[in-house]
Amino acid sequence: MSLFGFFLLTYVYIKYKRDPALWWGLALLLLFVSLASETINLVDVQVLSRALFGMLVLYGTIGLLEEEKIVLSKHFRILSLVPLIVTGYVELGRVFGYSQDWFVSVGIPYAISGFAIVLSGFFIFSLLREEYNQKARFLGVLLLFYGFHQMLYPFTRVATKLLPFTFVISVFLVALAIYEMGKFTLSREFITRDIPILKVKMKPGLLFISPKKYEELKQLLKDFPVLAFVRYQNFPETWKTFFVTSIHEHESDIIFPTALPLMSARVVQYLKEAEEKGTRGIVIFDCLEYLKMYNGFEAIAKFLSSLRDYALLYNGAVIGVLDENAWEKKELVILQRIASSVEEIQLG
Repeated sequence: MSLFGFFLLTYVYIKYKRDPALWWGLALLLLFVSLASETINLVDVQVLSRALFGMLVLYGTIGLLEEEKIVLSKHFRILSLVPLIVTGYVELGRVFGYSQDWFVSVGIPYAISGFAIVLSGFFIFSLLREEYNQKARFLGVLLLFYGFHQMLYPFTRVATKLLPFTFVISVFLVALAIYEMGKFTLSREFITRDIPILKVKMKPGLLFISPKKYEELKQLLKDFPVLAFVRYQNFPETWKTFFVTSIHEHESDIIFPTALPLMSARVVQYLKEAEEKGTRGIVIFDCLEYLKMYNGFEAIAKFLSSLRDYALLYNGAVIGVLDENAWEKKELVILQRIASSVEEIQLG
């Protein structure tokens, strides 16, 4: 179960780049190491990995609070080092022969690591309820219970009659905690932290606006992660932009004007990921005349028609900035048949 949780949270980190998922995933990997070491009686590895387990759970939780703009002390993450420091201190004493007592060398590291998990559960339950609702309550409560259970380990471990009972409780709590941690990190609230949850009042599909309307649109969407293919540099910092140019530069944010398949692939990937995150993807082209000059009208019409279909499929919007003076009348008629014009776009 611990390994499954590690792989699941690693996947969440790789796909959505949320650091707390990485720290929690590594914590579950170290929990596995601790449990495996206990079965083969590697005490040093057992207690150190257990201390690191508690440390990383708390470190990831504090990082999550910081990402959610919850005010904490500037150096609050140092608190997560307590389990490792205490365990290292105890282990150092055992190495030099100052204490061979099991309660000191194993019980105290388990207790302090458990306290770090209790603290994590308390933070999640009390400080993230508004942002994550029931998900924070369930995960917080389970971490509280598991942390207290681990703090009691030094006492229950020596009571041999209670071992089967405590083992079942431990497995039950670990399984539920990993399940809730997976639900938490795969929730829309977690994976869309960097995307404002705004209601965009516009029809899905392909839409055209005038250059004047485009300037107003920039203000309306200044906080929204728009994907834009541009010829000009005055756009909001929150936008993900690709500069369309015929100059060959080995930069990831430059696209050659004839690379329509590459643009299409970028748009489809963006729209698909936006839908998965529970928001509407918005793509803007402010370089249609430039693309027409390099590709011809027929190729651009086919290109825009294809993007319209993908926008409808993924409930997104592709917006073309259109200067009517740069197009022939018959071309404008064809474009209007491909898509409907935008009357008004607002953010709710």
